[in-house]
Order: sequence, then structure tokens, then C-alpha cells
Amino acid sequence: MANVTKFKDVNANSPLRTRNSYSLVVCSVAFTLIELLVVIAIIAILAAMLMPSLARAKAKGQRTQCISNMRQIGVGYRLWADENRDKYPWRVATNAGGTAEITFVWVHFMAISNQISTPKILHCPSDGDQQTALDFSDNSKRGLIGLSNNAISYAVGTEALQTVPRAHLLVDRNALGVSNQHCGIAPMEHVTYLYPATSPHEPAHWDKTIHRYNGNVLLTDGSAHQFSTIRLQQQMLNSGDPNNESNCVLPSY
Repeated sequence: MANVTKFKDVNANSPLRTRNSYSLVVCSVAFTLIELLVVIAIIAILAAMLMPSLARAKAKGQRTQCISNMRQIGVGYRLWADENRDKYPWRVATNAGGTAEITFVWVHFMAISNQISTPKILHCPSDGDQQTALDFSDNSKRGLIGLSNNAISYAVGTEALQTVPRAHLLVDRNALGVSNQHCGIAPMEHVTYLYPATSPHEPAHWDKTIHRYNGNVLLTDGSAHQFSTIRLQQQMLNSGDPNNESNCVLPSY
């Protein structure tokens, strides 16, 4: 049998070898300060690039939810009108269960409390100035009666009729025009006239409070639309308004 010579590494367990090996490992994976700052800078740049896209995606989602809210409210008003000779609450006298001549817009939404499942849909998620009512109670912090107009993100079209499919039933409350006017058809005081661009008066337009100079409109045919200011003015020109001019809405402020 061949002789095998065995060698013993006398330095295998020496403290010096252990420290040197550890140092080599640490040096091979550690970041220098400059490298760390470069990584942080890259992450910051990527975050700055992504933030606008994320903000736009969030705003788009909120506006879509607003459209959904409007459609649900529209179904509620249609159900109410079906039981009241095709008239909306503001066209029916109070002694007949309607809300005619009442200038607090929340009351016109309270009229359909049996037709909608929750008052949460009366608040647009993009509307940071208004609150969300959780029920129909008079609780000042969560009820529609308690919060009143502070829980409403929409204005009602006081001239709307189910027989006029292009009439606007709801608009976002950031639709502006000539305020504190009289609607002879409803009849109702303190309405806002939304004039088309062809009118000599101040034309309808959106402010930036909800959808940043844009807004949503629900028509009596049940369709909901995202309108710029130009398209809002075009809508007012073709809304079916009897005078083809004033297009009354009752705002929530």
C-alpha cells in the first residue's frame, strides 16, 4: 500500500487568518458612501417620475367613481318619477310628497332616500371640500340630514324632464354660471343659470375644485358624460331647455 503523507495546515484556525478572511468578505459586498448616494438619487428620480402618473391614475379612478355615483342617483330619480307622473321631486308640491320651491339641494336628494341604498353616493371622491354622509340620519357627523348641503357634491337640473332625454339631471357642483337667479319652471329661487357660449351672459364653466376645470354631467336618458368647459357649453346649447338659454341648476352651496 502506498504511503500517503498528511499535511496539517497549522494556520487554518489562526485568529489572523479568520480576521483576514472576514475582512475580504465584508469588503466585497459593502457600499461606499458615494455608491449609496447614487442609489438614493436614482430612487428619488424614479419616484419623481412615477408620482405624476400615479396622481393621474388616482384622479381618473375618482372621476370614474363619480360617474358611477351619478348613474346610481339617476336610477333613484327615475324610480321616484315613475311613481309621480314622470316628474322629479322639485316639480311636485311639498303637500304631495315633493320638494318644489325648496332651495336646500340636500332636501331634493333626501326625497329619494327610499330609492338609493346609501347617501355615500352623493359625495364625489374628488371633492375634498365636502363630507361623506354614511346614513340618512340627523347626526351632525355622519347623517345626510345632519350634514345637509355639506354632504352633496352635485347640483340638480331643476328644468329636467324625463320626456327631454338631453336635459341635464345632475352636474358636478363646480359648474359655475350666473348665480342667484329664478327658475320659473320649477319654480325655485337661488338657482344658477348655465348659459351656452352663444349667450351674451357669462357662459357656463368649471372651476378647479373637483376635477380641475372639468366635470361630469348626467342626462335624463341615464347617460353620464365627462365634459370639458367647451363641451359643457355645447351641452347647454342642446339641452332641450325651453328657452334654449338659462339651463337652471340648484347648487349645493
